[in-house]
Amino acid sequence: MSKKSLIKSASVISAGTFFSRLLGFLRDVLMAKVFGTGWLAQAFFIAFRIPNMFRELAAEGASNAALVPVFSEYLATRKRQDFWKLVNTAFVAFVIVVSIIVLIGAIFSPLFVRIVAPGFIQAPEKLNLTIQINRPLFIYLLLVAVAGFVMAVLHTFKSFVSPAFSPCIFNIVLIMGIVLADNSTAGVWRLVWAVLLAGVLQIMIQLPAMFRNGFRIKPFEFQKKIFQHPGVKLIGRLLFPRILGVAIYQLNILVDTVFASFSFFVQEGSIAAIYYASRLIQFPLGLFGHSMSNAALPTLSEFSARKEMDKFAETVEFGLTNILFVMIPATFGLIILSQPLIRIMFERGAFSSYSTMVTSVALAFYAVGLCGYGANKFLALCFNDMQNTIIPVKISGLGLAMNIIFNTLFVVVLKTKIAGLAFASSLSAIISAFILYYSLRRRVSQINSRRIIIEAAKMLLAGIIMSLVIFILLQELHSLNRLISLGITICCSVVVYVIVCFYLKIYQAVHIFKWILKRKWSLSG
Repeated sequence: MSKKSLIKSASVISAGTFFSRLLGFLRDVLMAKVFGTGWLAQAFFIAFRIPNMFRELAAEGASNAALVPVFSEYLATRKRQDFWKLVNTAFVAFVIVVSIIVLIGAIFSPLFVRIVAPGFIQAPEKLNLTIQINRPLFIYLLLVAVAGFVMAVLHTFKSFVSPAFSPCIFNIVLIMGIVLADNSTAGVWRLVWAVLLAGVLQIMIQLPAMFRNGFRIKPFEFQKKIFQHPGVKLIGRLLFPRILGVAIYQLNILVDTVFASFSFFVQEGSIAAIYYASRLIQFPLGLFGHSMSNAALPTLSEFSARKEMDKFAETVEFGLTNILFVMIPATFGLIILSQPLIRIMFERGAFSSYSTMVTSVALAFYAVGLCGYGANKFLALCFNDMQNTIIPVKISGLGLAMNIIFNTLFVVVLKTKIAGLAFASSLSAIISAFILYYSLRRRVSQINSRRIIIEAAKMLLAGIIMSLVIFILLQELHSLNRLISLGITICCSVVVYVIVCFYLKIYQAVHIFKWILKRKWSLSG
């Protein structure tokens, strides 16, 4: 896959992610208006976070790290009949394993809730509601795992459209649920049923693309001894280390949640605050960082399988600089604009000025680690494509240890509250990314570190100039309507950043200007 094809695939995924994030923001705005950062919101966020932790293991972790490389190999080297037999066999094995997880989750829900949010033990009403709604939400885990499996099959065919836009369905249905809800226990239950309906629709929207690529419903066309199938065994070997890596990542989230559940360590409403802040952080990550990672996955797998390490290294350089091109200005922008962003997006209804304060602090300090978060995802996939899944697991474990140490230092010892909690995650992510890159560079010596450093330095300079523009505009436009002022500031700062990058001859900015000129020429013609 060429650079243009890679950008095109990433653009499709980015477009789907963009619309999904926009709908997600609308969902969160409505959620904040109805529930704020109160105890009902915290109960729902914890109840939903637990199956979401397992979702990373059953859905995204599997499709990104294990299913796509094996499916791609079978599609390229075997008959179509053998490929679809592997898909059917792997699907049955997948459903069995995930169903067991769902059953265990529902049975031990009280234990999981107490582990994830020990601070809830002192509030029986909040604890009981969280347990009650957590059990049916585990069914969503099975639904989203099936959707993730279908997504992996479509990615194998390099079909990205319906997988990219399927999360939009989730947000649309949940928005409808929030509109019908109110700040009550019954309102929370409406959200639970909306989540389950959304899971079903996420599967259905991808089925037409499956049929177009040759899928046919043949429920008994799979190997009887499903776990003995060579392809399933290979998936298992690739998946197990990845599960460990994703589990460590989820434990990082768990660490933040555990600390946040103790209001005397951080601040009241911190669980809801870190949820809203992380949603904003996920916008640039999902739109560009994860999109680039998912688009590059089949290409890196092909180069690794063919031992074409020069091309592999070139793709790594290109993917990493693309991620930095977006994450560097996003970091500056989210840090400086954290409070006006949160105020405009969420401060209404049950979301008070206090909620704005605590959420904006979390957002600013989570934003510090944006480059680290994006690079970690991409570099871990590079190792997975080389079928080396142990290194990312070890470094993820080190990152978890650092996160616990930093959280204890900043939150408990230095008493920096939610700022320290968010900064601990950012710092551990940045250090982990540097270690991951160093480890990859040792194994792929063709990677040109000097080129990446020079490009990153140029982007950093452009980001600093963009930040100065933001400060000036905030001062000059303070008399305007808040929304208009923020909109003008963001648009102008993005334009300034791209122009500076263009004059610094950064490939991504040059490509943007060439595309604009091409579109202008075609329209005038």
